[in-house]
Amino acid sequence: MSADRIASHLEKLPLELHEPILANLSFRDVIALAKYAPDGGQVATALAISPKWGNIWPTYTAHKDEYQTLASLIMPLGPAGRLFDPTGGALDVMAGQFYRQQTRRRQMNPEYDFYTWTLLNTSNNIRDMLRMVDPVTLQYFSEKISLDHIASIAPRLADLVAHCKQEHTGSSGSSTTGNTSDEQDVRQWFSDLLKEPCPCALAVSTWPLEERAQNRKARLIQNQHHCEFNHRALPQPAWTLEQMKAFVDAYTIFQHKVNAAKGAQLKTLSKLYARHHSRLKQPLAPQTPRKNPNHIPEQLEIIVGFVMRTLDIDREAQRRSQEGVSRFRYPHACLVPYNWCLRLWTQVVEANPELLLGKKQEENVSLEGLIEGLLIGPSSSAAVPEDILQRMRIVNKGMKEFYYRDTKRGLDAGVSFKPLSYRERMRTTESRDDGKSPIFAIHETHAFEVAGRKTMLPPINSREMKWLVAFIQVVEWMEGAFPEIAAQVRYTYRKGEEIGGRAAQAYD
Repeated sequence: MSADRIASHLEKLPLELHEPILANLSFRDVIALAKYAPDGGQVATALAISPKWGNIWPTYTAHKDEYQTLASLIMPLGPAGRLFDPTGGALDVMAGQFYRQQTRRRQMNPEYDFYTWTLLNTSNNIRDMLRMVDPVTLQYFSEKISLDHIASIAPRLADLVAHCKQEHTGSSGSSTTGNTSDEQDVRQWFSDLLKEPCPCALAVSTWPLEERAQNRKARLIQNQHHCEFNHRALPQPAWTLEQMKAFVDAYTIFQHKVNAAKGAQLKTLSKLYARHHSRLKQPLAPQTPRKNPNHIPEQLEIIVGFVMRTLDIDREAQRRSQEGVSRFRYPHACLVPYNWCLRLWTQVVEANPELLLGKKQEENVSLEGLIEGLLIGPSSSAAVPEDILQRMRIVNKGMKEFYYRDTKRGLDAGVSFKPLSYRERMRTTESRDDGKSPIFAIHETHAFEVAGRKTMLPPINSREMKWLVAFIQVVEWMEGAFPEIAAQVRYTYRKGEEIGGRAAQAYD
């Protein structure tokens, strides 16, 4: 039952019946009830005279709005309602615990105030987590949140954000294309503010020289670890309640969007595999048909639940599922076509180069359009459908390299990456019977790694998903339009698999 309904029911009860209910509530529950309790009403009066909460009630009434904001700093994730609380559970105390904590802390510090301590503790919790977050997550976060949130989290950038918004709307008030370079600078400077404020980092920062000294004081976190030159830690002011609220709101929206994008991609792959299990496989699976094709879609649907509960900012309290992470560790999707599909594509295109001619803009096609738009079945006698030609141009354009992650400068944020060959989609293999033939390059990688720590893995590039869907649909059409080539290609690979299997048995 919601807090407003509980408060409305309590308002109808006599005061003597309130105490057994209030005695079993936490301070967070009291804050939730007080939000819907009118001043002078039954609930407010019961709390004021309560043996348990009577002495604590003035603590709340002195900062009503602030406590409501602190209580709202909760980040719900996933269908199971997993929560992230940057206050560190400071509000989740019963009345007895509240008294004991207050007595103990006032013995150590006579000037202790619960409200002030909670603000400082929440600020430190957020900054401590930001210190542990990898550069890719911070950069991706900086690229995706709104400019209004950036201005609220980093007041230092408020004037620059206002300038960007003014440039975007134009002097007449109508929307224009805007100065994208200014916005990119603001987002990069915001990312710089989220990094440890070591003088070494400031020396190579992207800020203008005359602003670096002021920027040093405007940093959002405080470094705890000295660099190799033993620079002293630069103290930073605590975050205000407005900054913390803006950060939690921005990160909640950001994390929900990232998790939803990953979940949607896994669902798309699940549906794609259910129809094309003879053409798709897991990256490290052998080139042989899978005996139980129903297992992969079911597994992907389960992993969607893990992904929806991922919290990239909190690496300790909410460890993310390894199953969810593993599906996004590749530069490509977690399902790849069989090599015989590539061989079929190569032979058909070499024999019919006119299939790749055309000027239609394939970038305008959405992923949903690719999935739902192909209604014409394969036919060797009919002319090549225009939607197939369009998909073939999409495939041909992306055949050389993977479309990498959607992050822009996040990939250069101190991350150790593989060489350019890591992005190549194909390589060639040579056999005694068949000579050189193309195969798909599978990159099992943990390239997103900083100082041995796994970093956030963004969703698969949307263009990469479009490429995979288009390729599988083209292969499906080619099997019907060129049955002789398809049969020969499949026979060649089956022959190679049989030889490989006999050789493995002999080795064993």
